[in-house]
Amino acid sequence: MLMEIIEKEDLNYEEAIKIFDNMANGKYSEAQIASILTSIKLRGENPEIIRAAINVFNSYKIKLELGDDLIDTCGTGGDGKHSVNVSSAVAPTLAALGKKVVKHGNKAQTGKVGSADIFEMVGIPTELKKDEAISYFNKHNFVFIFAPLYHPAFKYVAPVRKQLGFPTIFNYLGPFLNPATPSYQMVGMNKLDKLGLIKDSVIGNQYYKKVIIYSSYDGYDEISTSDITVGYEIEGNYFKEFKVDPKELFNPFLIPSVVDKNDAFKLFMDGLSGENEKIASLISINTAVGLYLTGDVKSIKEGYNLAYKAIKKGDVVKKINELKR
Repeated sequence: MLMEIIEKEDLNYEEAIKIFDNMANGKYSEAQIASILTSIKLRGENPEIIRAAINVFNSYKIKLELGDDLIDTCGTGGDGKHSVNVSSAVAPTLAALGKKVVKHGNKAQTGKVGSADIFEMVGIPTELKKDEAISYFNKHNFVFIFAPLYHPAFKYVAPVRKQLGFPTIFNYLGPFLNPATPSYQMVGMNKLDKLGLIKDSVIGNQYYKKVIIYSSYDGYDEISTSDITVGYEIEGNYFKEFKVDPKELFNPFLIPSVVDKNDAFKLFMDGLSGENEKIASLISINTAVGLYLTGDVKSIKEGYNLAYKAIKKGDVVKKINELKR
């Protein structure tokens, strides 16, 4: 059976469901998992396989019941740019603007600092178990969900991914496995040429009210401040193209790279406080996507202005201080 899977030219949805279910419940050895992931990588992922993986691993996650109209900013990561933690900065900014945020994330996998790392440095709780997470969210309308605590089935796959040393299908799954099952998901992707694949994998997903996936021409998994970002707005079975040009909001500038954790922390806080105006603009243009996604604004420009004003007024720093328990 396994050899047939590995040698088959393409897998359909039902076959992929069986494969990922066997991975999730420990029926495959590490060598078998490595063979399957390598085979999928070489033949190329298709929407049926990705959809199957999302559905299987969502069925094994520890679920958090936190209500409706939640938003997550978790992207795929892995753009290799070592930039400031944009999606992590967007999360408390959205919360300061009244949105209910469930930020799914992990420690750094390929970058200098992951979302869990930066929130830990800021003083926001990062490893809340289910009951603690529910209580914290009910108090703050925000919670950071540490992925390893909520995805026990990944214990069979994680060591293999580390040993393989190249991106696999699992690099696409993180944003779509949030334990709180948010209504709204903004997904920055590190591969411009994979946007269509992910769009076809997510379209029709009944759990989302709306999803926006995007990647920039200059290779960022964020809304870029130096080049055009494109993607798709996905709502039920419908989609339309999405585009953001920073020139319409400010003079374009390059996103700075972080040197180490201390540098990442300084840029993060200087941006959220408004002290560093360029980082504040970077956070604001990305926050604008979240506000547009939830329908709070009609345009990216309107969302940008709203977010930038909240940062400069000190509303975001105030929210962060509230989040420190």
